Amino acid sequence: MGLWRIQPIEARRPETPLPRADAASGRTRRLLAAGLLALAASVLSAARDPAATASAGPADRAGGAAALPPQLPVKRLRLDSAASRVWFDGTSTFGAFTATTASLDGWAELPSDHVLAGAHGEVNVRAATLRTGIGLRDRHLREELDTDQYPLITVVVSRVAPPALSATAAGATPVLLEGTLTVKGHAHPVTFEATADFHDDTLVVAGRAPLRFTDLGMKPPSKLFGSVRVHDDFVLRFEGHFLPAAS
Repeated sequence: MGLWRIQPIEARRPETPLPRADAASGRTRRLLAAGLLALAASVLSAARDPAATASAGPADRAGGAAALPPQLPVKRLRLDSAASRVWFDGTSTFGAFTATTASLDGWAELPSDHVLAGAHGEVNVRAATLRTGIGLRDRHLREELDTDQYPLITVVVSRVAPPALSATAAGATPVLLEGTLTVKGHAHPVTFEATADFHDDTLVVAGRAPLRFTDLGMKPPSKLFGSVRVHDDFVLRFEGHFLPAAS
């Protein structure tokens, strides 16, 4: 018995319950694990259907149901040819003259009622109908414009400046109309100094643009070896009445 020693068996101590902090930490770990599982599931779902994730808005991706802002209806207007006209004022060897026509058509679009910022439009003029009051000068003008091959003169307005303007019945609003003027098949940049005014549902726009025939790729009309000629500078003007387009 001297070689073997019997160690006394100690009584097993009862387990001490975890402190409250450790228990809370355990709950946190479980919640974190659940969150990671949910994130992994959403990633797998997006991988299976990437188009659905790309098309979802910020509110959808965040789990919300916020509605998109409403789109404002575009206001479509048509040019009232009976009340509108286009003309240009020029000078020649024999003094000042005006060439005018009411043979035109066109349209305009506004972002919404009475809002000019973002508006754009187009006006087409039948070049052969321009009249100066003298038949021979009218014929020379038609020849210079080559109206048989290029029957239309087109003004396209692509921008109304300065931005964020609106016109009301209180009075006309000064604006700059920026766009292109197409003559004889060639488009040229143009800016009209203009005013815009609303009369109920009718938009009235009047403007002017100082130009030169040579800027438009044309020689000023001249006859009799240059003894009778039209000067290079002229002013293009218009007055357009736009009504609501028929639905």
